[in-house]
Amino acid sequence: MRLCRVLDELPELLRSDRPPSAALPRIADLARELFDARSAGVTFLDHDGSFGPMIYSGLGAAERATLSRLSVEKGQISQTLRERGLLRIDDLSSHPDAAPGTPAGSILGVALRIGRRRTWGLLYVADRLDGKPFSDEDEALAASLGRALAAALSSNHLLRDALHDRRWMRAANTMMRELFSEDANEPLRLICDRTRELAEADVVAMVLIDGEQAEIRYARGLKSETSLRGRSFDATETWLSRVLHEGQAQVVPSLRDIDDPVLEELGGARLGPAMLLPLHGATDVLGALFLGREVGAPRFTAADLEPASSFADQAAVSLELAAARQVGEKLRLLEERNRIARDLHDNVIQRLYATGMSLQLVLPKVGEEIRPRIEMGIQTLDDTIRQIRNTILTLRAPEEIGHDLGTLVANIAREATPLLGFQPLVALEPPAAEVGGAIANDLSACIREGLSNIVRHARAEAVEIRGWIDGGRLHLVLVDDGIGIRSNRRSGLDNLGKRAQAHGGTMEIGAPDGGGTQLTWHIPLPTRSA
Repeated sequence: MRLCRVLDELPELLRSDRPPSAALPRIADLARELFDARSAGVTFLDHDGSFGPMIYSGLGAAERATLSRLSVEKGQISQTLRERGLLRIDDLSSHPDAAPGTPAGSILGVALRIGRRRTWGLLYVADRLDGKPFSDEDEALAASLGRALAAALSSNHLLRDALHDRRWMRAANTMMRELFSEDANEPLRLICDRTRELAEADVVAMVLIDGEQAEIRYARGLKSETSLRGRSFDATETWLSRVLHEGQAQVVPSLRDIDDPVLEELGGARLGPAMLLPLHGATDVLGALFLGREVGAPRFTAADLEPASSFADQAAVSLELAAARQVGEKLRLLEERNRIARDLHDNVIQRLYATGMSLQLVLPKVGEEIRPRIEMGIQTLDDTIRQIRNTILTLRAPEEIGHDLGTLVANIAREATPLLGFQPLVALEPPAAEVGGAIANDLSACIREGLSNIVRHARAEAVEIRGWIDGGRLHLVLVDDGIGIRSNRRSGLDNLGKRAQAHGGTMEIGAPDGGGTQLTWHIPLPTRSA
């Protein structure tokens, strides 16, 4: 019946929403009342695996100070109790394990455990009020109390661990949603700050690796956190190497025991317990999360390591998925820009080009008073086409711009065929047709403008486009059999020459023996590195 009173209070004392250590004073009082003892003391196993301070009931400050100097609390008597599970001493002063100066008195101690399993704490009662030594009945009662308290502490521990893991899991799910929301512009900050909060850490830093190099991409909780961001170091020469390269999470009781310049920068002498969590990507370790607590703070334990490691793995996947989403958005944007560029090229430019050619064809048939206005309209169309081409180059991705010269010239010749009334002859010798990049874009623009001039002015019946490479230079020729250049206006030809000069080349204007006009571009090709 005496034990039932204690058991009735245990559910309220060992609640999951507060640490078990908060129940120590009341349990010490209950034990003293249960055994009619003058004093009692109890300690619980701390979350880091060590026993916390002994909490006493029925002792004054002077008596507690005396007992703290003796071997009852942390000395041989305590060790004997942990080994045996139950200890009864009728005269403590004469016990061989007692320290010199130990006062006389009886003591009954019990280890809080079930069978030979984990010891959850130690409980002592001393000096019965009636002056008698503790009895066999007291010893049996103490054993029952020890098992009851051990069972309650074990259940409390399991429940707290389950709630702890659930908290990490909920945070991971929330983090996933936030990372995929439109507002998640700083995934590194989100992951680090959430991990620091869950782990109750004073310091957090995210280290990402690229080969043998590691870089601190985010840090929080340090006075020097801004200067640490972007700091690079050799990942093979630091305590982090095992985590970064082998992907093994680590817990360290105190950073003071590790000589590492990187860790010194992360926290210096202020940090004690630390935990390092690898960020496992789909195929490799992306980096690690460093968590540290100040000196004197509770150590990280296996109960912290397991859910934190799972959280870090989900964070790594979230980072990869967020990066993939950003790449996908960029690709969709590029596809849309390329689609607009194709529409401008295939529809708008072609119609403007055809309209300009049609106006050019009717130009000789109109009167002098209308001719200047039509010529101005043709010039405006040419300028508009040029502006649209510049817009297309801005919109297109580099791979869309990078058609080779042969493809570009063939397309231009096909566009000009209905306007010329015949098909131009294209003869680009390999590897001239394979030239790409900015040279191909500018030279194809020269061919387009040259063909436009032929349609408008030359009255030609044959056009030939030739190209070859000789001595590291590209030679491109546009020749027609028309009436030759009759106008003094040189702005268009000057533009064609400037395109060649932009690549270190030249343009020549000549007339074939049979009449007509010949434009020749000579462009030095960049040398390829071995």
